[in-house]
Amino acid sequence: MSDVLDFALLHHAGSSPARSRSSFDFLINGQSLRAKIARYDLCGRLSSELSRSQNLQTVEVLNGERPADLGDDRIILMVCPECGDIGCGAFTCRLSREDQAYVWSDFAFENDYDREGADRASFRDFGPYVFAPVQYRNALLRMIAP
Repeated sequence: MSDVLDFALLHHAGSSPARSRSSFDFLINGQSLRAKIARYDLCGRLSSELSRSQNLQTVEVLNGERPADLGDDRIILMVCPECGDIGCGAFTCRLSREDQAYVWSDFAFENDYDREGADRASFRDFGPYVFAPVQYRNALLRMIAP
């Protein structure tokens, strides 16, 4: 049985009204990814505030059509709500294709300058999540539909 990917609108109030942000939370089997990692103050990398082109590039990374964000096939799922920069830290995972499925595994909170400081231990029992290709791609394509 495959896991099911979906999305829900996520609003982050920010440190000031100018820094509030609307993004999309990943729902895995109906459960909020943001809620599971609540100790880290992050928002989804897909956002209604970004251009269609920017969200399309993200969807292509999540589909494996563009290179992964980080080495070792690692993709960014959630980012800093203030600036969206991985330098502040991001929630990531390894994306792979196995047996006709997309697989998210090896979850971590990390940045792009201190690989040794990544928090993997907190997510040792997290996933892996195995998504059927058609359901996975359709969920992602809905995020860029006009």
